[in-house]
Amino acid sequence: DLVVRAFQEAFYPADGIASAPDILLHGSGTRLQAVFNLSSGRPLQREPMVGAALDILSLCRRRFPYAGLSRVLRSAFIADGAARRSRRSFLDFALRRRAALETSVDEMLGAWPDGEDDFGDKLRHLAAMRAEWRGAARGYARSHEWVERFQACLRLFGWPGPGEAAWHGNGDEGGDEDARKQWRSYRRQVMESLDEVWFEFSRLDAIHGPMTLTRALGDFTAMLQQHVFQTGGGEAPVQIIDVDESVGLSFSALWVLGMTEQNWPAPANPNPFIPLRLQRERQLPHCSPHWQYAYAARQTRRWRHAARRVVLSYPRMEGEAEQTPSPLLGPLLDSLPDSLPAKPGADLADMADTRPATIESPRLTDIPDQRGPPAEAQTYTATAAALKDQSQCPFRAFVKHRLAADAPRQPSPGSEPLQRGTVVHQAMARLLPPGSDNATVAAIDADAIAAAVAKTLAGQSGLINRAIERERLQHLVEQWLEQEKRRHHFTVSGVETALDAELGGLRLRLRVDRLDRLADGSVCVIDYKTGQGLSAAAWSGERPDEPQLPLYAVLQAAPVSVVAFAAVRAGACEYIGAAADKALFIAPGQAAQRVAQIPAGQAATNATPDWRAMLAAWRETLQALAAAHLAGQADIDPKHPAQKTCRHCDAMSVCRIFEHTGSIGAGSGGAR
Repeated sequence: DLVVRAFQEAFYPADGIASAPDILLHGSGTRLQAVFNLSSGRPLQREPMVGAALDILSLCRRRFPYAGLSRVLRSAFIADGAARRSRRSFLDFALRRRAALETSVDEMLGAWPDGEDDFGDKLRHLAAMRAEWRGAARGYARSHEWVERFQACLRLFGWPGPGEAAWHGNGDEGGDEDARKQWRSYRRQVMESLDEVWFEFSRLDAIHGPMTLTRALGDFTAMLQQHVFQTGGGEAPVQIIDVDESVGLSFSALWVLGMTEQNWPAPANPNPFIPLRLQRERQLPHCSPHWQYAYAARQTRRWRHAARRVVLSYPRMEGEAEQTPSPLLGPLLDSLPDSLPAKPGADLADMADTRPATIESPRLTDIPDQRGPPAEAQTYTATAAALKDQSQCPFRAFVKHRLAADAPRQPSPGSEPLQRGTVVHQAMARLLPPGSDNATVAAIDADAIAAAVAKTLAGQSGLINRAIERERLQHLVEQWLEQEKRRHHFTVSGVETALDAELGGLRLRLRVDRLDRLADGSVCVIDYKTGQGLSAAAWSGERPDEPQLPLYAVLQAAPVSVVAFAAVRAGACEYIGAAADKALFIAPGQAAQRVAQIPAGQAATNATPDWRAMLAAWRETLQALAAAHLAGQADIDPKHPAQKTCRHCDAMSVCRIFEHTGSIGAGSGGAR
């Protein structure tokens, strides 16, 4: 791989900004119509076409990593793989939101989006095929039977499909037709090598009895790893070969690398199964340093006649160790062609006839662009998350919401934090529906909590460790209800309330977690949170960290007197927020340490200007953010570059702020 990268950099410097699938023929870096060919083999398992086959076969397991299904969905080596590539990528994006780190065919079919029956039909047939296998001899079969089953599974998915040939025109032009021919040649070579492995695997019948799917797939994968695959060199003008392959060949030009004292002559390597004295008596290959020296001397003399231009070179340094030239270079200096340096270690770059042609890298021009096209005010609708991202970094808001370029979710072990937060919201909505009040809270017992938790978890797909999650959620809800019992008189007036509004010309579609009606008829806006680091200070400033609750507050038709986070966390349940009158929110004799009175020591019934001024300031800030987002403002201007703004941002691969600033430091600029 290191050799391939070095030659790619020399001959194809523009690859860094090109689309790799349109260039590379297979995983070792060989191109269609390649300039160079590397003769050394690599495990057959590493060929992308074979890797796709293994990904398909892994779906036969009872449980498999979702990453394997993701690769199959986006593979060009299945039926209609290239034609449906974009559609299946969207399908992969949707499934990632529901998939666990490890999943099964049944779980995936349960989460399958409506209208996506093309690939889903293949999974249904696979499920039926697996059931038939399990019914035969309890899932055991001999190796030749597994070969038939595996091949039937691959045919079900249309493997190897049109492959990468589908990415290269229709053959009307000469270049494309040549590419298609080379692709067909490569595919034929892979299939022939794979046939050899199928045959060897089927021969395990002679030494192995019936085996399970897991054992069969493991043994087959191991054989693919051990089988060395080499593509034909074709007519590539640059051939990269080893010493033994060069015997008897002639070249237009020849460059021999690594001729150091340590490498040439090579160390002796006698056969460990033949007595050493016998090997030396019979002069068997590689038996002694004398044999190695004689062989290296003969080969060096052959090289001098193998081409009109010959370069013998060695590195000055390898790591921190200084290298010395091979002793065989000295006696040949006078008789080798003029292209050899005058003395070992001379600068080979001075030899004009052997220096490779200079290939300039493409010159890039920076075009600062800090604004995207304005959104259509009549058709574009945003959410509270858009204003939060606009406040954190305008460019992130533009990428995520205007371009809808969300990063694919990465399935992880255990339940996702987002899903765990969702079940808290749903459990509280079941226990405190609209119309609930203090009496409702007092009447909720352990049985009611257990029933609400059970119904909530029953509606969740892909949830890991349901028993543990049920216990966790039940204890969490019990702790939170203790906070509700401290409240002054309230009535729940809305749960998951949809709210369509307009602010700063921007149409908004919102969903408020909870609205309570207080004793004086005013509104309390509550947002459930399960994370850490909550603070009412996140609502302040021209770029608030958490503008969601202020947004809900300023859009209410009725007067709002309390705005609060409901921090539902194990061992740390509390309300965090601000109130015009804490006496309307907390029952007499109860403490609310993190609900601030604004202004301090005064009651909301006085209609103090400070509370109204705070709401007015929030409205002004949110209107500015909404107008900027609608206008297409997209500056790369993170609020906290070295902290949470950039650390977990999905848009960094697009904005490349670290390349622009050189570090995780502050710096604004346009997209490039």
